[in-house]
Amino acid sequence: MTESDPEGWVLYDGSCGVCARWVPFWAPTLERLGLAVAPLQAPWVAERLGLSPDTAPRDIRLLLRDGRQLAGADVYRHVMRQLWWT
Repeated sequence: MTESDPEGWVLYDGSCGVCARWVPFWAPTLERLGLAVAPLQAPWVAERLGLSPDTAPRDIRLLLRDGRQLAGADVYRHVMRQLWWT
């Protein structure tokens, strides 16, 4: 990893219409927090999460640079703690 790598990746279900619309919408805000966004269906995600491609999770995930993962509501809580206005 390099210094220019994000602190983590918000991974969302790209087949979910709501997620596919709203997570990219919030991408600029997430980027200011050092977080990139990617769909869970991206080829590198299953490999990085240690999952087979046919068992990709559907719930939002936060994959941190150090390998830690958060899922579901914990992702929202993590992000909201970093935003002064939430």
